Amino acid sequence: MTRSMRMLLIRHGQTPSNLGHFLDTARPGPASPTWVSGRRRRCPERPPGRTSPRLYASTLARTQLTAAPLAPERGIEVRIRDGIRELSAGDLEMRADEDAVRRYLTTAFS
Repeated sequence: MTRSMRMLLIRHGQTPSNLGHFLDTARPGPASPTWVSGRRRRCPERPPGRTSPRLYASTLARTQLTAAPLAPERGIEVRIRDGIRELSAGDLEMRADEDAVRRYLTTAFS
């Protein structure tokens, strides 16, 4: 018997760095509760007949703040995992200039 798995990826809300187009990938990252509530309201509900046995977040503060209100609703806990996170910007960290963004995106999509 083949079993299927459904994986739902939920992006964190916007941060001040996102709004300024800064490459902000370092831990722990910005955390601002003002954007969490808006993101939370737009998260899809669990489809009928489906379970949500696991909820993972990365070590970045913004991902944990986004996941936190979802866990109690589903009767589960947020599991923090170091290995799941966005691509590091490295030497381009906190830059917002066109060259840095182009180099980051070229690397990400190569």
